[in-house]
Amino acid sequence: MTRDDFDNFLKNDVKITDWRGDRIESSHFFSFDEGWFELTAQLIKDCLAVGWSGKLHQSKEKFGGLRFYTGSEQKEIQSIVQKAGIDSYNTCEKCGSHDEIGKTSGWIKTFCRLCAEKEFAHKNFLATRFDDWWKSNENSQLSNE
Repeated sequence: MTRDDFDNFLKNDVKITDWRGDRIESSHFFSFDEGWFELTAQLIKDCLAVGWSGKLHQSKEKFGGLRFYTGSEQKEIQSIVQKAGIDSYNTCEKCGSHDEIGKTSGWIKTFCRLCAEKEFAHKNFLATRFDDWWKSNENSQLSNE
């Protein structure tokens, strides 16, 4: 799902608000890359389907995983949010791929190998090697922390 698709989804398909009650109609409210937009759109639909009010306090990437704060104590909503968080550890934050997923060191991000290679080349890390910076989930103990 592209940024434009996600923006259209927020504007036309659902009604969610921020902590002040202002309608969220832009992907810029969400502090992560395009690869998690599809996952987040499904999360929003699933939460609304079980009675979520649509009030969203915050949604961001933290420690390489999706965080979605609704303020709801409803167990079913908490379960949906938790599942999406777990799924995010196996979804590239940049492109949405589920192939060759891994984590970066430092500021932990969840990337597929291809996106990690592009990011590494773009950042031009001089003090580290790619294999020290990005670790595949298959070889890492970070996969669902």
